[in-house]
Amino acid sequence: LEELLQEQKRRVEEEDTKATERIMTSIQSKGIG
Repeated sequence: LEELLQEQKRRVEEEDTKATERIMTSIQSKGIG
């Protein structure tokens, strides 16, 4: 059970990182950052 929770948490963090990168890219492409 503990391993399953760890795996889920890691997956959520990866999704967070991808979302953040996507936001940063879209901001840069608009010339704001």
